[in-house]
Amino acid sequence: MRGSRGRRARLCPSAGGGASGRGNGPRPASPALAPLEGIELGGRTVGVLGFGGIGRAFARIAEGFGMKVLVWNRSPVEGHEQRPLAEVLARADAVSLHMALTAETRGFLHAERIAMLRKGAIVVNTARAGLIDESALRTALRARHLRHVALDVFDAEPLAPDNPWLSEPRATITSHAGYKTPEASRRLIAMGLARACIPGGEAR
Repeated sequence: MRGSRGRRARLCPSAGGGASGRGNGPRPASPALAPLEGIELGGRTVGVLGFGGIGRAFARIAEGFGMKVLVWNRSPVEGHEQRPLAEVLARADAVSLHMALTAETRGFLHAERIAMLRKGAIVVNTARAGLIDESALRTALRARHLRHVALDVFDAEPLAPDNPWLSEPRATITSHAGYKTPEASRRLIAMGLARACIPGGEAR
């Protein structure tokens, strides 16, 4: 799929390795096919940072794909074992952020914590841009410490045409609209109307 200005839009991360061949070991990926190769989720470990309603829903979906879920939350949680942050970062094949942006969480995933991630990890942020040091994230991606990043939120929105994320071949970018489906839009409108009106339909 081609993006604007002829750039190739990534729909999934390149495997960067190989698929099983006829022999006992992996075979190198064909250069022509490598951009189309993804990774299997089953058996992988995902770290969920923030275990509120959205984090819990994400964990259920991940478990449905056969992933092992490691949870970290700033406060104790019920219904799921919580792991130390250092362990989650070191063990996870992918981490997904689901935290509110507060004075305490701003810059939460900074350079030192990004360095704690296992080599080849994937970082997903659909929460708030301020949770991650974007510059440090981009540096880790370009150094190939990270395999891929998927971002729906950014420090500056909308993205300028020359924003460096738009030219990163191992980044999946959505325009703060990763949630947008017809069903989600209808629910959002219904929630807004419910909050704006009192019983009897009179606007506040």
